Amino acid sequence: MRGAPGKGKALDISALFIDSLNMGVQDHYDIRGGWRLQSEDLRFGSDSVPDEVRAPYLAYEHLLQSLPGDTQILDLCCGDGVHSIFPAKLGMNVFGIDLSPESIKAARWLSSSQKVDSLCQFESGDALEFLQKNQSQFDLIFISGSLYYFNLEDILPLIKQSLKPGGLFVCVGTNGDNLLTNLYRNIKQALTSYRDPRTLNNLLKRSDLAQLQKSFPSHQLEYFGFLALITRWAPKALGIKSLLARILNPVDHWLLNGFGLHFLGFKFFFWGKNEQ
Repeated sequence: MRGAPGKGKALDISALFIDSLNMGVQDHYDIRGGWRLQSEDLRFGSDSVPDEVRAPYLAYEHLLQSLPGDTQILDLCCGDGVHSIFPAKLGMNVFGIDLSPESIKAARWLSSSQKVDSLCQFESGDALEFLQKNQSQFDLIFISGSLYYFNLEDILPLIKQSLKPGGLFVCVGTNGDNLLTNLYRNIKQALTSYRDPRTLNNLLKRSDLAQLQKSFPSHQLEYFGFLALITRWAPKALGIKSLLARILNPVDHWLLNGFGLHFLGFKFFFWGKNEQ
């Protein structure tokens, strides 16, 4: 059985971000880690994200299932470890690094609660500094929703340096070229101040993704989340929300990738192979 919601007190996470405009990045993610611990939420991986944005995380998990069980993974900016647990459940060893001490506490709690703490190691620290000092090489390096915090010219060579030959770099992120969802996010931010401002201003755009593709000539880039976004407002009763998402995701894949309307995608999923 995959993760299930904890029995702790339910919290409205948006209320915790009311002062996010005045916070540093560490403070912002300390709040997120604290929310995980207080809510005792045991969900992880694709089960922890809403139906309308689940598809790219399912793509990541599908990729993981095709890899050997002894795969060594580095989870950059791992947060509360939400995407570290799934590979550990497959028997893979995961090392997670994050700037937020509270998030690392939450990651250790989550891995222990899911009984995979023997396969997970989490440390608090700066991801770029870790890569600069790192002497190990990994089979796969994963980053979700955080690559925009870094200068790509600085971090991509370090990522390749930390990958074994043939190793994979995998990234899930928000498409910065989508004008409609950017407008929605900015309006919501003006009303609630629920986000770290860099998640609004530094999202990766087509030129950034082209740099990713250039760094990893052997790669795959897919966009997700267009029509499926309407499931946000669909009822959960009788599984209608999840059923609608399963119907619309293949349509989105054809429109965004097969028909070339990538600028309408909300999320992207990228993997690149280190050929060195």
